[in-house]
Amino acid sequence: MNKIILLTTCVLVAVGAVLFLQVDNKPASVPAVADEPASLTDSAAARRPLVDRPFNEADEANEADADSAGQPPATTAADSANDDDTAPDQSTYAELSAWSVADETPIDVDGVEGLAIQTDPAALRSMKVGQKISLPIPDLQPMPEATIESTHSPLDGIDVFKGALNDGQPNDNVIVTRGEIDTIFVVSTSTGVYTAIVNNRTGQGSLVNEADVNARAVPIADGIEVAPVEMPLPERGQGS
Repeated sequence: MNKIILLTTCVLVAVGAVLFLQVDNKPASVPAVADEPASLTDSAAARRPLVDRPFNEADEANEADADSAGQPPATTAADSANDDDTAPDQSTYAELSAWSVADETPIDVDGVEGLAIQTDPAALRSMKVGQKISLPIPDLQPMPEATIESTHSPLDGIDVFKGALNDGQPNDNVIVTRGEIDTIFVVSTSTGVYTAIVNNRTGQGSLVNEADVNARAVPIADGIEVAPVEMPLPERGQGS
């Protein structure tokens, strides 16, 4: 009986020794720090440049380009000037001369004395609201000027421009009717009305005083005279 107890004790001691040796020889576990996210301090340190890295002019240029890539483009003097520009003012249009009188020798215009004038066809096509127009009329001194104030197109191919005479009377004005063939200027002033007609293709035309046209007008008796008829007044009643 004592032998059996002794053998059992020896077996237990041997098994315990084996287990102790296996635990003692097991390698230590390595903490899995690689899977943990880097701290803010480590990230900032990773972004810092190395002080001992090679440096040359090319690197400096590359760094300058990288720094300016995220910045808005610099404002130049030309850009500033363009920013200050506003919509063109109508008063800044170049002044237009409606026509020119090369020779003041009178010519015959449909039986009325007038003047030969010449204009620039391209200038007639460029007429616009807000433009100042000079109207060379030898009878009027100083030479009248007008500013186009409005325009409309009553029919296809016809444009009408209207404007008041500068430094003129309240009713002084000019009306320009530009058709497909001719352009007609009617200048109304307190001293008279003048009409200029120019060809849109050649720019040649004539200027006449409407007073001379009216003076040449001959009345025509194209009616039938009717004898007057006497109409007696009704008699008044006795009680009235």
